[in-house]
Amino acid sequence: HGEQKIMYADKRRRFDLVATLVGCDVLAFVLSLLIIGILRSYLAYSATSGIVDGLSQPINLLRGLIYGLLTIRLLFLFEAYKAYREVARYRAFVPFLSITGGVWLSAMGWHLIRCLLLGKWDQPFLLWVLAQAGVAIALMVAFRSLFWWLVVKVFRAFQVDRLALVGYTARMERVLNAMKAGMGPFMELAGYFSVSSNPKEEMAAGKGFPWKGAIEDIERVVNEEAISMLVVDEAMLTPAELRDISEVCSRNLIDLRILASGFEVLTSRLEVETYAGVPVMGVSDLPLERFSCRFVKRIVDIVGATIGLILSLPIMVICGILIYIESPGPIFYVQQRVTRNRRLFKMIKLRSMRLDAEAESGPVWTRKDDPRRLRIGAFMRRFNLDETPQFWNVLKGEMSLVGPRPERPEFVEVFSQTVSHYNLRHTCKAGMTGWAAVHGLRGDTSLVDRLEYDLYYIENWNLLLDFKIIVMTLFPQKNAY
Repeated sequence: HGEQKIMYADKRRRFDLVATLVGCDVLAFVLSLLIIGILRSYLAYSATSGIVDGLSQPINLLRGLIYGLLTIRLLFLFEAYKAYREVARYRAFVPFLSITGGVWLSAMGWHLIRCLLLGKWDQPFLLWVLAQAGVAIALMVAFRSLFWWLVVKVFRAFQVDRLALVGYTARMERVLNAMKAGMGPFMELAGYFSVSSNPKEEMAAGKGFPWKGAIEDIERVVNEEAISMLVVDEAMLTPAELRDISEVCSRNLIDLRILASGFEVLTSRLEVETYAGVPVMGVSDLPLERFSCRFVKRIVDIVGATIGLILSLPIMVICGILIYIESPGPIFYVQQRVTRNRRLFKMIKLRSMRLDAEAESGPVWTRKDDPRRLRIGAFMRRFNLDETPQFWNVLKGEMSLVGPRPERPEFVEVFSQTVSHYNLRHTCKAGMTGWAAVHGLRGDTSLVDRLEYDLYYIENWNLLLDFKIIVMTLFPQKNAY
């Protein structure tokens, strides 16, 4: 057992992975600038003339520094670094789409800033900027891949956690499944310790998890079997039991992970701050509560809505004619919906139902094979064509391209009273499409499941997720009736 403990302790080599990846990217970015600088000098002058003077000018060094900082900041926004703190969400070490999106957007932004300062559009320089971005992407992927190969395959300089559970609950099972899905060589499951008050421990035994003893045996077993992490559910332990486990972990330098009760939602934003030496647990700021994130999202909304209106105009004309032929009357349908901070706005859609659709029933959800629906309406809803006028709502700032789908105020009043945490979905703008919608959670489907997907989006927002949802929206959706 002593040799086993030394073996696992030797593998617990911690290093700042995020800082190392930033270093790899900075090196790749600097090299890409040097490569393009040398190539430009060679083509313009000769293989040697001009490059030393050009690189040594302070103004050029300052421009390169600002450009580099802009690129790294966008890579953070695209979660090119967060990926490795949440391995279960990313199977590949190199998030190619995150790197590509951040670098290309930075290159276009840098060229736009330069053109605004010069007062002219410099197309030849744009080609060089795009070439530099391509070289930077290739070098970043290469350096990260090399680093990963050295760390995992050659030196194995990563942390291996031998994990044990204290008791077994449904929440713990979800956490364990998520950890096992992506941690690979980073984690080994040792087994579980039984808790007398836990009625679900037979679930752990049924899944083949080894039993390691009761709570009283924890200190002996963690030393004998080199266990490095304990996961406990606060809801199933008494304060005294939790305190004893905490002291055992403290004495033996064991990582203790607690599934905190009272924080069933927004758990990925949970953090602990210390005030006067007292730890205080709470939910940190959500991504879209930051001005920089809302600003970037708004710019994407304006550009996307403008392009969307232009491209969808012929579609709206054709659909409008077909609607009028089948059901003479207004082509557009205006309805009150709820957006961020529960503000009301008038959402515009192409009419997909009869004029008297709610004359007898009042406000109700659409359902499969809804008799109120027009023939052209069924086609439009299947391909989301009835939503195209909402590009105007996005331009006005009432909606976003991506976000929780807006609900009618009559339903919101009911759901906020009957569905726990329902109003949290109103912490961001409503969207033309959303994470729940592209997974078929629309119309007469589970509110709880829909809310879970909406809250996941709010907690984990980034531009790459928005682009992914937009692409998924282009394909026919389930439950689009």
